Amino acid sequence: MIEAHVPVPGTPHELTVLVNTREARALAPDAVSLGAAVGQILGSSGAAAVVVKDSARGCLVLTAERTTVTRVDPYPTRSVWPLGSGDVFAAGYASAWANGADPVEAARVASGSAAWWCGTRVNQVPAEIPGRDSGESGAGGRRGRAGSS
Repeated sequence: MIEAHVPVPGTPHELTVLVNTREARALAPDAVSLGAAVGQILGSSGAAAVVVKDSARGCLVLTAERTTVTRVDPYPTRSVWPLGSGDVFAAGYASAWANGADPVEAARVASGSAAWWCGTRVNQVPAEIPGRDSGESGAGGRRGRAGSS
């Protein structure tokens, strides 16, 4: 007997490919630019969105509905702390997307979450994280820019 998969309301049933620049170039080795790599990954994966974390330069987002890559800028931080920042970015993205944000807005929340982590190294991100329904910048300060590793 074959059981049909029925999506449960409130659970994600679409895929986002979330990778760093090195992984993106490995997935699209013939791409002439990072933007072209994002397009190739989206086309070959069947995902709803592709997010490429570009360290202190923020990230690139491409969705199946849009034809151009969107750059999401990083939030300024007092320091950059690479250990765990990519994981915090991924968790922030997943949480925002699962709660109804579109991929670009979810990437903004993710960037704000990574900035919070880099600036505080506190392991619980507050509900009022920068990027979530606000235009405010990250954890304050001027020395670095947190995106993700």
